Amino acid sequence: GKLKTRSSNLTEGINKKMKAALLCLVVMANLLADSTTAQGSTFEFKCGVDELKEDFISRMDNVEGKLNNVEGKLDNVEGNLNNVEGKLDSVEGKLEGKLDELQVQHQDLQGKIDRLATVMDGKLDDLNKLLKKVITSQYQPVDGGWTQWGTWSASGSYFEQTRGRTCSNPAPSNGGSSCTGESDEKETCKGGRCKGEKLYASDGYSFFKTPVPYGTSMEHPAVSKTCIGAGMKSACSFTKGCGYNSGSCRMTPLSTTSCASNAQCTMHPLSKLICNGKQADKCPQLEGMFSDYKYPTQGYQGYVGGKFVRARIKADVYHVSKKETPYFAYCVL
Repeated sequence: GKLKTRSSNLTEGINKKMKAALLCLVVMANLLADSTTAQGSTFEFKCGVDELKEDFISRMDNVEGKLNNVEGKLDNVEGNLNNVEGKLDSVEGKLEGKLDELQVQHQDLQGKIDRLATVMDGKLDDLNKLLKKVITSQYQPVDGGWTQWGTWSASGSYFEQTRGRTCSNPAPSNGGSSCTGESDEKETCKGGRCKGEKLYASDGYSFFKTPVPYGTSMEHPAVSKTCIGAGMKSACSFTKGCGYNSGSCRMTPLSTTSCASNAQCTMHPLSKLICNGKQADKCPQLEGMFSDYKYPTQGYQGYVGGKFVRARIKADVYHVSKKETPYFAYCVL
């Protein structure tokens, strides 16, 4: 930009001096053309052409010097540019190497991302299934279902058995319908279900711990009636001829020959066989059992809480078989 400005200024200066020289030459030519003035006259004109020439040459030399100086600087700039270009080529090579390295890392990373995405897809499928299951279980109506019937239990009058079930298999939820039908069932106890637990068997005799129906007072003839209702007979505490036997009991090899009013040992023969020789009040299997021992004022005898007891507690008050404290009859088949 400076070079262009200086060239423009130089050209303008030369043009002004040339115009002055040309004007001088025109004036001189007009004077020579005038015959009256020219005859016998000597004119000396100095229009400055030589000075203009010398000034022009000087200026041109100056311009040439400056142009040479500029050319040298341009060569220097070109050298610097070549140096920069070399450095740029070096940087480009390094960048290309780094780019190749990054591409390899990118491919490796992409592979890991793809594998992770595959795993995540599987996990998301599992999660969706779990969520669907949870949502279904929480919000979908579930109809109730009955459990299996429970075991029969003695209740109420003689041999009226009850059993129950619950609507909890599954329980109704989220507006599902409840179970239809009864939750309790009653029927008269029949057959082997009424016999209870078999404690011992020998020589064709089977001895049972038969449940006495709940609500039954243990006064005569509760034991014998319980055994008859179960299709058996009460086991006689004593051998034949003892007045403390009831008329409905059955003699067995375990009936004792000791016919006494204070017969606390009527079930001792059975206790020794099933409890390793222990007395009846020390035999857990006989807990709550009463034998058919007909004592006029005391009623049956039995074992409650590990102790010998009489069925009659006091006047007109007897032990009663209950759900929380069930009693059992000593029966034989």
